[in-house]
Amino acid sequence: MNKKIEAIIVCVNYYDFLEITLQKNAKHFDNIIVLSSEKDLLTQQVCSKYQNCFLVKTDAFYYKNAFFNKGLAIDVGFQFLKFKDWIINLDADIVLHENFRIDFFKEAIDINSSYSTRRYDIPTFNEWLDIQKDPKALNKKLLYRGIGYGNFFCFNYNSEVFQNLLNQTSCPYPAWFPHVAESDWIFRNYWSDWIYDPKLNDDPNQHNIENKDRPLNPNLLKELSFKIIHLGETGKNEKGRVTPEF
Repeated sequence: MNKKIEAIIVCVNYYDFLEITLQKNAKHFDNIIVLSSEKDLLTQQVCSKYQNCFLVKTDAFYYKNAFFNKGLAIDVGFQFLKFKDWIINLDADIVLHENFRIDFFKEAIDINSSYSTRRYDIPTFNEWLDIQKDPKALNKKLLYRGIGYGNFFCFNYNSEVFQNLLNQTSCPYPAWFPHVAESDWIFRNYWSDWIYDPKLNDDPNQHNIENKDRPLNPNLLKELSFKIIHLGETGKNEKGRVTPEF
């Protein structure tokens, strides 16, 4: 069976990240849907470089004067799916590893389960350059918190959970929040709530010891064995881009 993977990426004023991440990630996907605004010409230029990248310009982000309604924009993105098989909600600042597609299909076996993973945090461009020179330096950047959020969340279009959502509402991705975080959290929890998600702080132990962040139902939300890389500062752009260019 020829499995397909489609990515849904929200990117408004994040072209600097998307320029880096699409270079790494585009080859893994059969179709990439990038949701951006009419005014974001730089994101449009980045997307035009990739044949498997379909740009959707929408004002859904700002519906009813929202700061940044990511959920409603993703619901727009669902309308442009080509294959309706595996879907990955992927942030524009996430880098996947070289063998991602092969490794993903080895582990994503159950279409009724969702999948996510831990991430390495790379806050600055200089640190990103250092990682290119010495990939082992990533081991010091692992963040033990927040699995299953919208930065990297994988599910199957034909799963029982998603089909039930489609039957119940025209907006399966929660669209009633004027900014980012809550919609990602609720969508993840349709598959499985998480018992404990430690707050992000400056304690270096967060990068060295595993906290009690685990799914209430591990059969429906499974942790992949490989990790992803997050570029840029964490938790700063929930109401739109405020951080400087990467």
